[in-house]
Amino acid sequence: MASDQLLDEWETIEGPRPSPQSGNQEAEGLNAEKQPTLNKDHKVVDFQSSKFQASKYKMKGKHALIRQFSELQLGPSEVSVTPSASASSSIPQDAATMIKELGFSGDDISSLPRSFIIAVNNRFTRDDLARFQEDAELNFSHSLPYFFSGSFIFPSCLRAVTDGTTLLSVARSMTPATLLGHNRFAVRGQPWPAMLPSINPEDCVKGFLVFGMLDSQRRAIHRFENNMFDLRRTKAEIELKDGERVTMDTGVYVWNQEPDRLVKKEETEWRVEHLIGSSWFNGIIQRAEEEEMMLEQQSS
Repeated sequence: MASDQLLDEWETIEGPRPSPQSGNQEAEGLNAEKQPTLNKDHKVVDFQSSKFQASKYKMKGKHALIRQFSELQLGPSEVSVTPSASASSSIPQDAATMIKELGFSGDDISSLPRSFIIAVNNRFTRDDLARFQEDAELNFSHSLPYFFSGSFIFPSCLRAVTDGTTLLSVARSMTPATLLGHNRFAVRGQPWPAMLPSINPEDCVKGFLVFGMLDSQRRAIHRFENNMFDLRRTKAEIELKDGERVTMDTGVYVWNQEPDRLVKKEETEWRVEHLIGSSWFNGIIQRAEEEEMMLEQQSS
């Protein structure tokens, strides 16, 4: 596959914007009868080239798609992996601390799904990263891992949307990651969060990188984002199995709607509990309950 080959048939989704009263976007993404049309030249938004200006977000028509910043292509399929500026460590961060950083404010992490705990503890080697790259270049259109910090930090949610195989296989394709130069916000009236790049390079978001996704799974995620997020290429940091920290290219979905739908961080920050309390999440967890119990038994 040519190194400059771009993602095929993907583009920032054009069409009517969901209204703020349209209900849970995630449930709509699963149940929509009509899927958006995807064009061949996939375009994403470059948030680094311009500062956030609220005045640019005013609607000019019912079906207007507001472009916040200049567009660029997602780029070649190769993924660069470089040593991180953060110090490596032979002592990995404990799971409880990591889960708190992901946005869980509760005290009982044992109440969280076992597949989620497996993903939190999962680490890769450099050989694993090379294998992901090689397999993708041989079989798929793109090897770019994706970064998630909302619903898809839970393997059961990711599996439900992408029609993955087993919870264990999904969890083992994930590893904790730090998205550089971004902030995460709660969305007014919704249980899921949204991300925007920050003009402060020190800002970061904790989440997961997901590797080895099939083209069909990537398209399912793209449909699921349902015109509310744009896919762009950026950088994330992960810790490898030997404690080395590396920075690598990743795809991330960023908010493309009006900024007044986001809650200021000083007002409230998004928490995992916001998602856990939603009917959409609980429906998925109930369907995965038997498989989660099997994972729990295997770990005991």
